[in-house]
Amino acid sequence: MYKQSVELFASQISKIVKLSPEALQALLDCVEAGQLAKKEYILEPGGICDCIYYIHKGLIREYFIDEKGNDVSVWFGKEGDFAVLLSSFITLEPGLTGLQAMEASEVIVLKHVDLYRLYDRFHEIDRLGRILTEQYFVASEAHTRGFRHQGALERYEAFVSHNPELIRRLSLKHIASYLGVSLETLSRLRARPH
Repeated sequence: MYKQSVELFASQISKIVKLSPEALQALLDCVEAGQLAKKEYILEPGGICDCIYYIHKGLIREYFIDEKGNDVSVWFGKEGDFAVLLSSFITLEPGLTGLQAMEASEVIVLKHVDLYRLYDRFHEIDRLGRILTEQYFVASEAHTRGFRHQGALERYEAFVSHNPELIRRLSLKHIASYLGVSLETLSRLRARPH
């Protein structure tokens, strides 16, 4: 499992930035493979996110608990995605959200301290970090914009068109909380003719 996970991780990285053999080897020397059980909490809200998780296999969500005690999903990551609480990771301060494995998952883990050491040694890894941060920001802004400017049906249709496989892999409860609707509303949206 470890060798295959690392090879896939290296392949994914090379699609983003072409690293020199020395930089790639230095990066691979810093990562570790990990396994997460279904429903395992990786980090709870209020914790400090000091690792980035590359999802080799499985599904991870970012979530928070609102003022009424409701569990609200704000992001889902699947194979090939990076899971991180970016603000907490950058500042090493407690985050407002947490991370949880939604399926048994295999991840590649990179610690904050190692990544920042690599940033100092290799320009191309520093560039990789900038590109990943930009992608995270653009996706986050698109999600926020959708909540401000789209109705429930438009948010549901956008979710389905961008994540068709997640409909089968996630509970309706988590999809509803992500979309900001009740389970009843989600059921009505799903029942509409397409």
